[in-house]
Amino acid sequence: MPSMFPSFSAHPDDLNRRYDMTVGDDWPRSLKISFWLIIVGAVLMLVTAMRAVAVGVPDQAPNQEFAEAYLRNMWFMVVVNAVTALVMAGAASYLRKGSRTARIVVAVCIAVACFFNVVAFAIRIAGLSAIVIVAVLAFAALFLFRPKANAYIAKKTEESR
Repeated sequence: MPSMFPSFSAHPDDLNRRYDMTVGDDWPRSLKISFWLIIVGAVLMLVTAMRAVAVGVPDQAPNQEFAEAYLRNMWFMVVVNAVTALVMAGAASYLRKGSRTARIVVAVCIAVACFFNVVAFAIRIAGLSAIVIVAVLAFAALFLFRPKANAYIAKKTEESR
């Protein structure tokens, strides 16, 4: 019977800590979920970037200096979102093969995208879509590093050596 007190050792009957580390030839469910969340995040990033370009500077800009600063920051976010989304989606396509390098590239892209989207939301360059992007990519990162995904990528890395 599992203990009701927390400890570092897991009991085989503890439903909260039990997980199966056997890895088959097909990529695990957590990696599939992560892949699709990455694709959704990349699409949201591209749509947000295109929408920002279409809208441009707000009509109620107080002066020319504000409009120039807003435009400069907006274009920076457009480029960051577009490049990060394309690199992230391209690298995510290699997750099925169990590429460790692809997972590192995706993780770095997620970190960059989350940071700059939070900053863009904070300085009011981006709207609520930036927070949605951050939430989707955070869940993608969570599923990207689940135990089965780690075991699958380790297995595929060993097979390729």
